[in-house]
Amino acid sequence: MKKQFKDESYFDDLFKKLDEDIIWNQKRKNKLQNKILSNIDTYGHQNRIVNGLKYASSIGVLIVLLFIGYNYFSHSITSNNANVPIRDDQSENQFVMNNENENKSNDIKEFPKVETNMTKEELAKEIDLRLPNIPKELIPKYIMRKSRDDLISAEVHYIDQPDLFIRFDQSELIESKKKVIQKVEEEMYKKEDLMKLEIKGYPSFLHLEGESSSYYSSIHIVTNRYFFTLTTHGLDRKEIIQIANSIDLSGL
Repeated sequence: MKKQFKDESYFDDLFKKLDEDIIWNQKRKNKLQNKILSNIDTYGHQNRIVNGLKYASSIGVLIVLLFIGYNYFSHSITSNNANVPIRDDQSENQFVMNNENENKSNDIKEFPKVETNMTKEELAKEIDLRLPNIPKELIPKYIMRKSRDDLISAEVHYIDQPDLFIRFDQSELIESKKKVIQKVEEEMYKKEDLMKLEIKGYPSFLHLEGESSSYYSSIHIVTNRYFFTLTTHGLDRKEIIQIANSIDLSGL
């Protein structure tokens, strides 16, 4: 019995000491808590700044990592795509496009117009030259253009000055007379911009950019064999028609 009471007394002492330790620790905890709370107002702003900097730094690091990862991923995709074979339909479309571009290039190469400076006599041997009557004091420049399908056009520059310009063109027809007239009316100009008339019995079209002679003007004549164009600047309507009427169109 005594031993039992002794044991109970021993445990009572232990519990008492434990209670004291708990109370002491609670007091210490309360003191620390009060100290922390009292310092919040002093250090709270600084802590927010520090935390903000830490947060911003974390975001910056994350952005850098994402950027590096994106570049690596994009490079990998590009490298992989370079090794992936193109589908058959894509290859076929590309083949068609390449053929079309090649055909267009061939068309351009097949029909270039070679420009050759010639004398009037040399040009007259190549084409049935029908020139207008232009003052003799002008020294014209004669040019022959020839395509690979042997179609010839003559170009004569009479004068090229700021206040006066006269050029004459004569080309062999590559289409029917009716088709050429249709193109002049519907493609070269709007119908309302053209004045229809006849030059020596042949359908002709006068285009005036303005009523004043300071504008460029053109008159086109369509015969069965040739297409004539007279382009002027510094001449009025009456003078243009007069020059056009001086062209010898007999037998065309």
